[in-house]
Amino acid sequence: MKTTIVCIFVCLLMILTTVVPMSATTSLEKISHPQKMGNVLYVGGLGPNNYTNILDAINDATNGDTVFVYDDSSPYFEAVQIDRSISLLGEGKLTTIIDVSAIKNHSALSISSDGVVVQGFTVQNSTDTDWTNTAAGIFIKANHVLIKDTIIKDNNCGIRIGGRVNFTLYSANHCRVEENDIYNNDAGISLENGNYSTISQNTIASNVQGIDLQNCHSNLITLNKIAENSGDGIFLSETTNNTILLNNITENEGGMFLFDSNKNSIQQNNIFNNEILNVGIFNILFIFLRTKSYPFENSCDGNYWGQAFQFPKPIVGYLFFLFPSLIFSLFLQPLKLLALLTGNGSAYVIPLGIPSIKFDWHPAQTPYDILVKD
Repeated sequence: MKTTIVCIFVCLLMILTTVVPMSATTSLEKISHPQKMGNVLYVGGLGPNNYTNILDAINDATNGDTVFVYDDSSPYFEAVQIDRSISLLGEGKLTTIIDVSAIKNHSALSISSDGVVVQGFTVQNSTDTDWTNTAAGIFIKANHVLIKDTIIKDNNCGIRIGGRVNFTLYSANHCRVEENDIYNNDAGISLENGNYSTISQNTIASNVQGIDLQNCHSNLITLNKIAENSGDGIFLSETTNNTILLNNITENEGGMFLFDSNKNSIQQNNIFNNEILNVGIFNILFIFLRTKSYPFENSCDGNYWGQAFQFPKPIVGYLFFLFPSLIFSLFLQPLKLLALLTGNGSAYVIPLGIPSIKFDWHPAQTPYDILVKD
């Protein structure tokens, strides 16, 4: 009898040890749901059901879908509008080309929906022939957009993040521009009326202007190579609380200029061999009015300036007196006043002001090893 009871107990124990793991597995499977994947639409391939044009595939896509573009039919001569949350992927950035040279005054890619991803293209030849100056290789008019591993070249503006078109001001926030090659554009990247975005791991070279920030705040520019631009590497106008960290800013006409901008942080960059100035800070003081910003509110710390500095590195700037200094300037420059009154020659006047000096209190003694991903 005792033997029978022991056998029954052992059998029950074996059953329980077998059932419990199976029950646990079933429970985990019920609470773990894989994300629903969208459809994939193909463009330019040789098989059936491939679209001929990128825009046709986008028009048939829905939010969450992927449009994959083969390089077999490249270049694609079309202006692409993305008005839904999709991923637009090219087969390879060197061979999958969107060229808008035949369509003037249009951006090659215009993005007006949140959550778009663009990766793996060459985007080129977007130009303006009128005064609007709004065309771009990629124009972002939405939030949470990612532009990655793409070549943007030979455009009026390479990537435009936010900005004004005619009387409409577009904002673009929380965007990311990563691992791109941006060259031979009038402006490499223009960020206007856009906040909380990141520009990182890009090569921005041989443009007129490298990066242009206007009327924006709280953006991060980091780990970029910004070199050999014929204008400024980085230009900030009326911006606040932006961070410029660990970039190579070299061999531009001007390294970095801040105009009427405050509370920006410039830290641990390599800034040297720029033709005019490595960093210049210029602000306007409105006499009799509330001052908008002061140059001393921007901070520079731990940058490498091309040589080892044993003492703090001075950074030059100028504080302009805008009103009523123009009147005073005219009377202090009688030839300019005469030109203005007679209409002969230039009436350009240099406003009065005072130099301002900022310091990098802890300049780096050796350059930072900043590797930008190819």
